[in-house]
Amino acid sequence: MIEGILEFPIVPYYRAVRLSRKIDGWLTNGEARFLFAAARLVTPQNIIVEVGAWFGKSTVLLIRGSQSGHHAAVYSFDLFQVGGNDAEVYAEHVKDDETYLAVWQKNVRRAGGTKLAHPVVGCSWEEADRISAPVGFLFVDGDHSEDGVRNDWNAVSPHLADKAVVMFHDYLNESTSVRKVVEEIRHGWNFGVVGASAVLWR
Repeated sequence: MIEGILEFPIVPYYRAVRLSRKIDGWLTNGEARFLFAAARLVTPQNIIVEVGAWFGKSTVLLIRGSQSGHHAAVYSFDLFQVGGNDAEVYAEHVKDDETYLAVWQKNVRRAGGTKLAHPVVGCSWEEADRISAPVGFLFVDGDHSEDGVRNDWNAVSPHLADKAVVMFHDYLNESTSVRKVVEEIRHGWNFGVVGASAVLWR
């Protein structure tokens, strides 16, 4: 699929998985493995960007993957507040005495990632100027509406490195519009599916 993607140290990976499993979120085992492996391959002159961080389940995997590779920085774009069409569903996961961002920061600290991971509070299309280097790996898991997915792609794609890897979560989830947008933009890219996610690479 992608050269070197399945070649990674087992012990750091399992430690990352053990941490991530304690965090609320929705990832298959294959998706978790891919996040770790792809982050590990990002070179230090590039960065890792995720759009939609939730409590940091994916962030922890990206951090630990980066730490086992080239220590590329991780930028996590999120509103870090409960809202949107699924507000009631997400609100069930937030304790009254905790803020969304505080939970993410706590999980990042537990992963030893405070120097690597940077929260970006806001929508990707409003805060894209915070992207300070070419993006070697992009994980899109934000607003799953058609406009949301397209806006995230349009905001971040101009910053992609020449040989970037992109992962779209919930590509196979028919209740979202992720698949529709991916099918529009995938031409000219290599394409694969990991778990329920689409993967594009060059």
